[in-house]
Amino acid sequence: MLKNQMFKGASGLAAVVLWIALFGAALLIDSKPYRNRLSATPSVSGAATSGNPDVAQKFDWSAFGVSVLLYTPLNAAILTLIAGFIGGCASNITYGSGQSRASGHESKDQEDRTQIRQLFLTESPIASMLRSFMVYLGLIAGVYITTNDPFANPTADQYVRFAGTTSLLAFGVGYDPTKFQDLINLVPRLGAKRS
Repeated sequence: MLKNQMFKGASGLAAVVLWIALFGAALLIDSKPYRNRLSATPSVSGAATSGNPDVAQKFDWSAFGVSVLLYTPLNAAILTLIAGFIGGCASNITYGSGQSRASGHESKDQEDRTQIRQLFLTESPIASMLRSFMVYLGLIAGVYITTNDPFANPTADQYVRFAGTTSLLAFGVGYDPTKFQDLINLVPRLGAKRS
């Protein structure tokens, strides 16, 4: 048990270092020159019709890799996954003993909720990471609904807000999604009558 918690702690620490490195790289390095190199590369479909078999070798894989790591929407997706993984590691370390923390004075509904929460808190960090990706999908959909081309010329300020918000929410969902559900339940329902 202790060895497992130490492994998850080391994995979580490595993920924090990776998150900081990717966040810093995207904040300090502009992805536009790399994306421009990709757009200058001849398309594979166009080359196939021209009979040029060497196009696959001309694709700039290094520019593609750097673009995936640095371009704001893709970088934020990676940071979201990492933040969810960190949240999963943190909840596993905190609640790693797997013992029920029910007080014995809970109602049946409270006891069921405690058991569900315990399952989330002790699940694999990989499951937490995958669940946190839903945060990214929800936020990116909202961004595209409200703005036509939100990532055409992102500023450092926009990047910090977007990546920071998605990562914070992903960490929360990775750590304990029942708290995120409680937060959503605080929002008044549309059409609900107020007392």
